[in-house]
Order: sequence, then structure tokens, then C-alpha cells
Amino acid sequence: MLFTSNLYAEVYVSENVLAGESGYVGANLTNNRNGAQTVNGIGFQYVYPPDTVGDVGPNHYVQMVNSAFAIYNKDGSLLAGPYDINTLWSGQGNHCERTNDGDPVVLYDSMADRWFLSQLSLPNGNGTGPWYMCIAISETPEPTGKYYLYEFQVNDDVDHMPDYPKFAVWPDAYYMTTNDSPPSVGVFAFNREKMLNGEAASYQKFSVRTNLLLPADLDGQTPPPSGSAGYFYTMMDDSFWPAYGFNGQDRLEIYEFKVDFNNSSNSTFTKTIELPLTPYEYTVCGYFNLPCINQPKPGEKLDAISEWPMWRFVYRNFGNHESLIGNFTVDTDGKRHAGIRWFELRKTATSNNWELYQEATHAPDAMHRWLGSIAMDGKGNIALGYSVSSHTMNPAIRYAVRLSTDTIGTLQEEMTIVDGPGVQVDGSNRWGDYSSMNIDPADDCTFWYTNEYYEQGAMGWSTKISSFQIPGCMDSGSINFLAAIDVTGNVYYTKNLSSWTPIAGSLATLISGDFNGDGSVDLAGLSESGLVFYTINLTSWQNIPGVLSYITSGDLNADGRDDLVGLTSGGYIFYTTDLKNWQNIPGTLFELTLGDIDGNATDDIVGLSASGGIFYTVDLKNWGQILGSLAKLALGHINNDGLDDVIGLSSTGNLYYCLDKTTWNSLSGQLASIHIGDVNGDGVDDIVGINKSGKLWYTVDVQTFKSLNNASSVATITLGDINGDGRGDVAGVNTDGQVFYTIDFKTIKTLPTENIVFTGIVTK
Repeated sequence: MLFTSNLYAEVYVSENVLAGESGYVGANLTNNRNGAQTVNGIGFQYVYPPDTVGDVGPNHYVQMVNSAFAIYNKDGSLLAGPYDINTLWSGQGNHCERTNDGDPVVLYDSMADRWFLSQLSLPNGNGTGPWYMCIAISETPEPTGKYYLYEFQVNDDVDHMPDYPKFAVWPDAYYMTTNDSPPSVGVFAFNREKMLNGEAASYQKFSVRTNLLLPADLDGQTPPPSGSAGYFYTMMDDSFWPAYGFNGQDRLEIYEFKVDFNNSSNSTFTKTIELPLTPYEYTVCGYFNLPCINQPKPGEKLDAISEWPMWRFVYRNFGNHESLIGNFTVDTDGKRHAGIRWFELRKTATSNNWELYQEATHAPDAMHRWLGSIAMDGKGNIALGYSVSSHTMNPAIRYAVRLSTDTIGTLQEEMTIVDGPGVQVDGSNRWGDYSSMNIDPADDCTFWYTNEYYEQGAMGWSTKISSFQIPGCMDSGSINFLAAIDVTGNVYYTKNLSSWTPIAGSLATLISGDFNGDGSVDLAGLSESGLVFYTINLTSWQNIPGVLSYITSGDLNADGRDDLVGLTSGGYIFYTTDLKNWQNIPGTLFELTLGDIDGNATDDIVGLSASGGIFYTVDLKNWGQILGSLAKLALGHINNDGLDDVIGLSSTGNLYYCLDKTTWNSLSGQLASIHIGDVNGDGVDDIVGINKSGKLWYTVDVQTFKSLNNASSVATITLGDINGDGRGDVAGVNTDGQVFYTIDFKTIKTLPTENIVFTGIVTK
């Protein structure tokens, strides 16, 4: 293996993308007969093949083809472009500005809320180096804004052009693979942290001998476990590759890249496992035999591109297991009949290594299916998109899906995005090298797919962009729960995030909990006069005798049911474990919260005295003290040690946290309120709050706060699992009484209020 490190690229800054004129008109998304929405993508750019690729963000879709890119609103309207890709580097005077050599890749980096666009630069052609990789990183979440621009010299070996580059987003790097000179493969790690900050950046490279590798690209809001290596895969067979020294049965090979940008000698790239597959026939018509897939006459035969893994190799972390999915084209019957082998790998805490969970070959009839791309939604449902053709049917774009509950290794009946009106006759035999199936980060349910086809009589290709959902992904039943109070004290709840159901009665404050242990959400609150009420059935209220000024809930005795803890107007502390009788804890507090600070699986009470002193009790009798002074208080396990930690605000809004009941740490930023929950699904609680100007901020690393776009004039929020995906979501009420929520911390959605002016809100 050849290892090269610390090759630096300087950084430039582009003008805004929208600074140019757009000479192309796009159509809004329209429904076809199968429920998918489609829009015309970029048209022929005088290059074969188009290598159609795209990705979706919270508000935009960006499509790229060889030499051009365009930006769309998610309603399908064209916002910018198509522009030549090299115009991003206009004015830089470098190779990336002077050439426009394609093999493009666009990715949305959901962890950073940024866009990644790339293409090759071959200033001396494809036979003589040096060669360059051009990478643009958006400065902001807006793909129409400015970009940090990089030009990396990636190879100066005249025999090893970095062909067919494929990228992936991973927490520690942007990973890339290239087909240098088969079976020589380049494997790269670009310094993502530097590039996101617009700093001079380096890459590290391994050169290995194998079939082309694909890097694993992260989907979903939950990152891989901390320290996870970047994953790569290729497929090998028992007939072709042994002649080149790669013996073994039909299989998948998994590799891991552990990169250390501070000390390159620590970086490693290793094959970690081989996973046997059901035997398959490698390549459809032979290695690099381009005339392969039939079209009706006068159409030429098309390249099956069956030598390599197909875009993308997708990673997801579901908490109880991790998944990798991919696809490649095979000969289904030894008679040059193209079908798609797809697979899912899983790794659990008990297995601690990747195992083949399911696989199948998609070939439901005699037609050819190839150029596949696969993705998985947040519920574990899968969608596979591809091209379809035969000697009697023009090339079409279709997709097939499977529910996570379907029989292992099966896909449902396929759906059509477009029946191609025309055929390819350009004489190159080259169909696209890839298509792209991606998942919408705004809802983790909507699939977006782009691929090529031909209009009737057209001399060049066309592209389509399509979006669709698998029914049921957005439906979480009773888990979708919010409750709120309006200005008159009326209580409402919603289980569908669309309509409100009233509960007769009048309260001044509202909290949630599971008071009877049935797993459903119950409500409790105080009337204007301080009377305590709760409801189990969400229809009628029951009173608990007593008068309080504040209540909260938690499980004080580990019986699986939430209990109530409250304060009187004088600060005296009372709790009930039976929703009937109150018990007093000696002392006075003016604020309290509940959490498990000693690790015994029961909630403890932590509170503030009138002077800001911090006190806690783990036995509901005796008080311990944590030195310090706070004005507001919260608890959550923010360091993954299994114990709840203390988080608080000073009287001036400065944020502090304590992990050991002794030492306080400060966190840059000022807030007026704080809420704690696991918003990214990594098992560690995060901090969300409102600042003094009414804007929403959050941090997932207890270091850096990010602003939630479009969340302003916020009066109050609640943090809980709104959609049942195991992550904390935010719902809130604006100063005008409008209810909003976000499940991805990027896209704000509002709920109909039916002329109700809300003042407070809670969720599960």
C-alpha cells in the first residue's frame, strides 16, 4: 500500500451562485399516476453520459450532471442554473476554473447543514497528469450562497488518473474513492473540519488493490458511535477476480479507514471482514463490454456498468442496530439479462461486527434493470431506483420499495416515474455511470430520485427528478402528541399534528407524564388558584387536594409510573406517589427539577434556594449541596456516564454545567430558558434554549451553540419525542400564540391554531 498524507489545498471563496443569470426554465413538481412527484431536471449538456446525481436538503434540491449543476426549491421550481460547474471557481485562475471535466458528486452534509459539490479537473486530458479534484463547500445552509473552494492535486502518476470519484459524508472526514487503474483503487480522507471552516485543508490517501470501493455515506440524524471508522465495500466473485490474484467465493468485502489528521502515521486502512453472498454472475456482458443492454431499434446497446458497486453505499444508525445498504448490477441467468443485487448489512451491540441481514436480486421479468441507487428512510423502509429497458421497451425510470415489516429479501411491485419516449443513438453506448436515490432530512421519510431518459427523437439525454414517500413513514399514531393551553386556560391536545381536541376545564400551567404506567401520555396542571388536577383519559380531570404554585413530574420510587412533586407559594416541598396524598420534605425551594443523579434508576430532586443555592436529595429526606449559584436549573446526562448532570443559568443568562456535583464548566452563550433532551439520537442529552431576544439555540456537543433557522419570537418551548423516532424534538409557542415544531432542527413547521391563541405547550 502506498500512503500519502498532508497534501494541502488553499481555500478560495466564490461569489453567490445567484449572481448569474439563469437561462433554463423548470416545471413545478407534478404527480404522476403512481403518486410520485416529478420535475424535469437538467437537459443535454453536450456530454455523454450525463452521470446524473443529486441530493436534497431541508429546503432545496441540487442536481448535477457532467459539466453542470442546478438548484431547485422543493416545490420543483428552478431557483438557479443550470450553470457550468467550473463557474463556481470563476476568478480564481486555477485548473478548477479553466476546466470542466465532470464526474460530479453533490452531497448534503446533514451534520453541518452544508452543501458539498465536486468534479474532476484534467488540465492535460485523461492520459497525462497531474490531475485535480475540485470541491466546493457552502459557507451556509443556502446552496445559492457563497462557497469555500478547494483545488486538490490528487495524483500526478500518468498511469493513474483518479477516475470515477465517489464521495461520502462522515463525522471525521469527507471520504472518496477513485478507480485509478483497475485493480488499483485510491482511497482518500479529506479534512472535513478544516473545509467546513474555510481553512487550508489536507487529505490522506491509501492506494490499494481490489475492485472499486464505495465509501459509506451517512443518512439520518443519528451519527455512528463515537470514533467509528469510515466504512467501504466492494463485491468480488469466484470466476473473474481469481485470475487477478483475488481468490474466494462470491462475497462482499468491508474495509475501514481510521484517519488521524494530526498524526498521519496513526491512520490505517484495512479489510475487516468478508461476507459470503448467494452466488451471482459478475458483469452482464463481460468486463468493459459496453454494447450490452437492449433498446428498441434504432437504439444502440447500452453499457450495463456492472463492473462496479453502484451509488450509493448508505449508512444508518437506529440505536439498537446499525445498517449498511448497497446495490450492484448482475447477470441474473447467465444469458446477459441485467438485474440488481441489493443487500443490507447490520451490526448490533451483541454481534459487534457486520453481518449479512438480507439480500436479493431484483429481476421480476425479462426486461433489463440496471444503474440502481438505493436508500433507507427513518423507519427502515427501503427504496431502489433504476433504469429499465428491453428490445421492445424504451429506457424508463422506475423504483421499487420494501417496508421494514415485509418479508426479508423482498421488494414490492415496482412503480414507474417516466416511460421513456425515445432511445439513445449517439454511438457511444454509454448510459449514465450512476443515478441517485436520497432521503429528505426534513422528514426522514421522503425519497428523492434522479436519473436519465430520452425524449422521442432527441439527440441528447434528459433527466427527471422525482420525490415520493412510502405510506406509513410519517404516521406514528398516538406517539405524535402535543398538548397546549390557550390564553383562557383551556387545554387542547393533538395526536396527528394537524387538528386539536379540547379537554373541558381551565388550567394556568400544564405538564405531562405517565401517571398510570400504561405508556401513554397523561397530563397534570394547576388552576389559577393553585388547585392540582390530572387526567389519565384526556377527557376529564381529577383533583388532588392541596394548593401549590409549581409542579413537575418524575418516577420517585421506580414503579414505572410518574409521580408529582410541587412547591407551595412559600417554597415548601411536597410530593405524591399515589396521586392522592401529599408528603412533605423539610426545606424551602423556589425552583426544582427531577432526574437520576446517583444512578439508582429512581428520580431525585434538585432545586434552588431563594439565594440561588443548589440543593439535592436522593432519599426524599436529607439534602446535599452543590456549591454554586444559579437562577434556572435543568438535569440531563450530557456526558454518557449514566447519571444526570446539573445544567443551569446564572442570573445574567450565562450557561454552566456540572458533571460531578463539584466542578462547574461554562458554555459560551446566553439563554433565558433551557431544556434538555437527546436531539441527535447518540444517547447523550443535548441543550436547547431560548435566548433573551426570543431565538432558539441548541448544542449537541456541549461546546458550540447553533441557531435554529426561522425560529424567532419564541415565547416557550417543550422538548420531547414528537414523532416516535427516539430523538428529542422541539415544539413551541411564538409570542403571537402560534404553535410550531421541528423534528430535524432545520425545518420549522407550524400547526393550525383554529383561531386559538396558545400560551404554553408540553409533549411526551
